[in-house]
Amino acid sequence: MSCTSHRVAGVTLLAVFMLLNLFAWAQGIVTGSVSAVVQDSQGAVISGAEVRAVNVDTKQEFRTTSTAAGVVSLQSLPPAVYEVIITAAGFDRYDANRVSVVVGKDTALGTLKLKVGQVSEIVSVEGATPLVESTTSQIFESFDSKKVAQLPIGNTFDSLSLSAPGVATVGDSGFSNNNGAEFSVNGERARSNNFQIDGQNNNDNTVGGSSYLFGNQDAIAEVQVITNYSAEYGRNMGSVVNYILKSGTNQFHGTAYELWDGDTFDSLQNQEKNPLLGFCAPRQNPSTGCLVPVVPLFVNNRFGGTIGGPIKKNKIWFFGSTNFQRERIGAFPQSTAPQLTPDATGIQALEKAFPDSPGVAALAAFGPTTIKIGNPTFTNLQTVPVTVNGVTANVEEGALTRFAPAIFNDYEATGRVDFQLTDKDRLFGRYLFQQTINTNQFVGFPSFAAGGFVDVPARSQDVGLDYTHTFSNTLLDQTRFGYSRSRLAFDGGAYPNCLTSNLTGCFPSIAFAGSDSTDAPFGIAPNFPQGRIINIYELQNNASWVKNRHLLKFGGQYDRQRSPQIGLFNINGAYTFPSFAALVANQPEHAGRKRAL
Repeated sequence: MSCTSHRVAGVTLLAVFMLLNLFAWAQGIVTGSVSAVVQDSQGAVISGAEVRAVNVDTKQEFRTTSTAAGVVSLQSLPPAVYEVIITAAGFDRYDANRVSVVVGKDTALGTLKLKVGQVSEIVSVEGATPLVESTTSQIFESFDSKKVAQLPIGNTFDSLSLSAPGVATVGDSGFSNNNGAEFSVNGERARSNNFQIDGQNNNDNTVGGSSYLFGNQDAIAEVQVITNYSAEYGRNMGSVVNYILKSGTNQFHGTAYELWDGDTFDSLQNQEKNPLLGFCAPRQNPSTGCLVPVVPLFVNNRFGGTIGGPIKKNKIWFFGSTNFQRERIGAFPQSTAPQLTPDATGIQALEKAFPDSPGVAALAAFGPTTIKIGNPTFTNLQTVPVTVNGVTANVEEGALTRFAPAIFNDYEATGRVDFQLTDKDRLFGRYLFQQTINTNQFVGFPSFAAGGFVDVPARSQDVGLDYTHTFSNTLLDQTRFGYSRSRLAFDGGAYPNCLTSNLTGCFPSIAFAGSDSTDAPFGIAPNFPQGRIINIYELQNNASWVKNRHLLKFGGQYDRQRSPQIGLFNINGAYTFPSFAALVANQPEHAGRKRAL
C-alpha cells in the first residue's frame, strides 16, 4: 500500500506572486532580522543611511540602506551575534554591539537618533533584546545552545516544549513519535504539532511526531517552540518545534562528550525477587529449583562530538557532528502465568498421541517452547489430560518465564557547509544520517514470554539546501530544497526469519477464546510484521520586500509525500480455538483465512 500526497501553498496576490517568480512563505523560519528607524536629533527621518550587520563569528557582512521613511530592515540573517553599523553623511557613526539575532524573530533596535558630527566619530551602544516583541504576534520560546546543553534533559529535546506557554504533557494519551515528550498545545492533540530541522519537514506522516530523532546537544544552535504562529509556517494547528543546527565559524572549534549511567546502585523490584514468580525466598536453597534474584543489567552510554571551522575564512565554513548511544537493558522475568503451555515433554506426549494433528504440529514448529531467546524456564509444572476423539494424552504444562534482554543502538552523523558566494549570494547544504536498532520490543500479542516481541530497525536520511540572493536593499529572495527518507520495520525478534522482506517465513496467530483461558496463545500477531518508508520532498522559494514603512512577504510551497506501507496482515492466518483440545482436533471457532490449520 502506498500513500502519495501533494500540497501547494500560495498567496492571493497572484500578479505579484508571478512577478517575483513564486516567492514562497517560510521567510524567517531559519533566519532572523534586525529592524530600526533612523532619525536625527530633531526627530526627522534620515533616508539613505548606510547600514551594515557584521557576524561576529564569521565576519559575514549584510548591507542595506534606510528607506525614504528612515526604516532599516535587514532580512534573512543567520542566527548569530552581530555588530550593526550605521553611517550617514554629516552624522556620527552609530555602532550597536553584540546584537543577538535568533530564528523567526525580528530584533527591533527601535528609533536610533544620530548625532550631528563626522563619520569618524563613533557612538557605541550594547545591543539588547527588547522586553516586548512589538513586530509580531507570534508566541514562542527560544532555547539557545547553552540552555540545550546544560538543562538536565539529556537528549530529549522535545521536553523543552513543556517550558513554553500553553503547553501541557499528554501523558499516556500520545500516539506519535517523540524525542523526549508528547505534548498538547492550546488544547490540540499531540499529532497537531509540526516538527522541523532547519525549518524543513521532520514529520513522520504515518503516525505523527518526529521522523529524525536528533540526539547531539552540542550540534544544536537553537531550539525554537512557537505556540502561536503566522501563516508562513502553516501545516499544523498545534505548535512548531524547530531545531536549528550549528554552522562553522572563522575559528576551529570542537567538543567531545561521554555520558554513562548504569545499574551499580540499583535495587530489585518486586517482580525481580517475588517467590510467586519462581525466585528464591530469603534463605531458600537454589537446589530446590528456585531462581536466584539478580539485579538486571542496565547501561546507557552516550558519546560523540562536534568539529567546525573555516575552509576559507570569511567565505566557506564547515561543521560536523556525531553521536553514539548504546543502551543495554538486562533481562527481567516475563511469564505466561497464569496461562500454561506444554513444555518439550508435553509436546512429545501430544505428538505420540495425535501424530496427524495440525495443531500439535504448529505447537511443535513455532510454539513458545521452540523460541530459545531469553533462556526460557518452566515453573508450576503440572500434568493436564487432553482428550480428543476418545484418545487421551497426559500433557506436562507449566508457566513459561523468559529473560530476554533489550538492546538499543543509535548512530547519528551530520555535516554542513556554508558558502558566502558573493556579497549578495549565500548558500548552505547539510546532510543528516541516523540508524537505530531496538531489539525484543513487546508488541501486545501474544504475551512477551510466549513470543510476542520483535526487533525495530530504522534508518533516516535528510538533505537540505538553502540559497539566498539579495536583489536590492529592499528585496531579498530565498530558495530552499529538502528531501528526507526514513525506513522503519517491526519484524524478526522471536522469529528471526519473519521479516518484511520475507513474509513467507512467518507463522499464523493462534489464540484461545475467553479472557479466563488457561492456555497461552502463541504465534505472530496478525498485524506483524510491518514497516513503512517515508519520502518527503519540499521546494520553497521565499521573498521579503521592504516598501516604505511596510515589510511584505510573499509565499508558496510545494510538498510531495510518498509513504509506501509494508505488511500483509493475516497473511498466514489468524485462528481462535475454544479450547486446547479444539486446537489438537483442528476445530477453530474463528479462522482469519476461513479455513482450518
